[in-house]
Amino acid sequence: MNIYWTHKKNFCGLKHFVLVSELYVGEKCFVLLVSVLDAKVNLTIPKEELEKSENWIIGWYNFNKSESITADYDYWLNKKDVKSNNDIFLDEGSPFNIT
Repeated sequence: MNIYWTHKKNFCGLKHFVLVSELYVGEKCFVLLVSVLDAKVNLTIPKEELEKSENWIIGWYNFNKSESITADYDYWLNKKDVKSNNDIFLDEGSPFNIT
């Protein structure tokens, strides 16, 4: 599976993400996507949604800075709940696991 993804609009003001882990709950597979600019910006979605959604593009696409980092990111940073700890746990199969 491709690990580099671009959100067509943005998620929390950012567009470029890496797939760091696949999680299985029963027979359903979920993927953990993390922003390449801020690890606190991450989301877990069904793998099927990532592959079939019109919101995501495989690979990283070049945008100018104002398109890559939108005002939504500043808004997101200033929200109170963002300051909480949002740890990311990598399984052994993750390409980002360096242990």
